[in-house]
Amino acid sequence: MGMDRVLAGRDAECAALRRALAAAPGRRPPVILVSGEGGAAVRAALDLALAASLTDTAADLQQRLADSLEHSGDYRAATAVYAAAFQFCDTHGADAVAQLCRACATVVLFTRGEWDRAAAVCQDVLASPAQAHARGAAAGMLGLVHAMRGAAGRARPHLLESHLIATRIELVPMELLSSWGLCVLESSAGSCAEAAGRARPAA
Repeated sequence: MGMDRVLAGRDAECAALRRALAAAPGRRPPVILVSGEGGAAVRAALDLALAASLTDTAADLQQRLADSLEHSGDYRAATAVYAAAFQFCDTHGADAVAQLCRACATVVLFTRGEWDRAAAVCQDVLASPAQAHARGAAAGMLGLVHAMRGAAGRARPHLLESHLIATRIELVPMELLSSWGLCVLESSAGSCAEAAGRARPAA
């Protein structure tokens, strides 16, 4: 009888998790996820995944929550959640999501003006066997830091790699950010027409 109750409780948790995930589908815009019922659904789903020891789901939800906070402009909270997500993933062997969290966190670090820290994290991610999403983000942000500092020779290879990956996997934010970096390079070189031409398709 006791085992029946345990199994029934587990089934109830899984059913609740499925309902919570259905209430906040992954394809919904990130900003929506942190406002109103959407944000509550993501947090509820994360709590259920942790309680049910669903490590992969919890890792994915932590990354999504941090991404949502980033897109809402709450950079302080996003930084904290990215850090917590990386630690969780690192502890539980979810290496792919861990590197993705680190790569995505560099966008927040860049926005907050922590360029040295962002560049160091990008280099670490690029030195690891990171998947395409993480590599595209890290390459793009490292290239953008170099571009903003006037180091065109160091910036361009990273920006081109990021743009290629982002276009291939339809990672729109990095398509835009890598295009921005390449526009900065063209403009700095006095090629304003080229910069404008590169910017138009990304607009």
